[in-house]
Amino acid sequence: MAAPQPPQEMATAARLHMEEPIEHVEEQVEAEPDAAYIAGCKIRIEIPPHIAEQTINAGIDQKRKVAGVLAAQTLEKNPQLTASPTVDPVSVWSEILGVIMKRLEG
Repeated sequence: MAAPQPPQEMATAARLHMEEPIEHVEEQVEAEPDAAYIAGCKIRIEIPPHIAEQTINAGIDQKRKVAGVLAAQTLEKNPQLTASPTVDPVSVWSEILGVIMKRLEG
């Protein structure tokens, strides 16, 4: 028995949110240090200078807590990242968390 097809409007919305693969992402991100590509969208991930300073000597757990809050704030500022019903917001948050952790550790 075949799986039922999604409603036409959902299939159309999913197609609208698909983008072409991004080439040379690392080069583009290096040119804009606050930029990152998450879920196919280019966004700014800002780490306020005072937060970066506070985490310099912090342990990994403290950095992860700060990064988690910053990731949640970034997700709130960029609703386009979770606009598609097929996108898992936790996965997107995790991607943002990873980017922030790299920046805090680097």
